[in-house]
Amino acid sequence: MNNKFWNQQGITKDIGGKFITFYPLPIGMLMRLKNTCKEAAPFMAMCFTDTAKDVKVDSTSSVKTEGEGVYPVTNTVTEALSPSLATFRFQQKERGIASLIETLFSEGTKDLLADIIIYSAPETFTKDDKELLLEGTPLPIFIEMGAAILEANKGAFAGLGEHLPRLLSRNGALADGVEAVKGSLGKNQPEK
Repeated sequence: MNNKFWNQQGITKDIGGKFITFYPLPIGMLMRLKNTCKEAAPFMAMCFTDTAKDVKVDSTSSVKTEGEGVYPVTNTVTEALSPSLATFRFQQKERGIASLIETLFSEGTKDLLADIIIYSAPETFTKDDKELLLEGTPLPIFIEMGAAILEANKGAFAGLGEHLPRLLSRNGALADGVEAVKGSLGKNQPEK
C-alpha cells in the first residue's frame, strides 16, 4: 500500500479461498487499541506469566513384565507447590478469561475489529463492508484474518500471536493450569 511518505509491504494470505493482502496498521489505529488492551490486561498478564515453577513434577520409571513382554512404565505426579498459589493461579486464569470475553464481545471492540480489518486489507474491504464483515463473516474466517493481521504487524504484537493458540487450546497452558489446581486441591474448588 502506498501513501504520501512510504511504500508498505503487505502479506498475502489465503483466507477462506480468497487471497487477501494485509498491511501493517498505522500508529493511530494501534492507539485505538489502547483501551481494548487495558480492558484485557488480566488476560495479557495470564498469557505472559511463567507458571512452570508453580508445580512440582516427580517421575519414576520402572519396568513391567507381562507375559513374555517387558514394558517401560513412567509414573508422573504433578502437584502445585502450595494450595494458596494454586488458588491464586486459578483465580488469575478465571479473571483473565472473563476479561478477554468481556472485552472481545463488547460493541466497541466489535466496531474496532471491523475497522482494523478494513484498514489492514484496503484492497479487499471498504467502510461500506463493515456491517457485512461483522454480521456475515464466519468465526473461523474472522480468526484467520486476525492471525494475518497479527502477522502483518508482528513487530507491534511481538510474541502475542505465537502464545495465543497454545494458551487457548485444550492442551495448552490453560488446561495445564487447571489440572495443576485440581491435583493440588482435590475435588474442592478454590474460594473466590
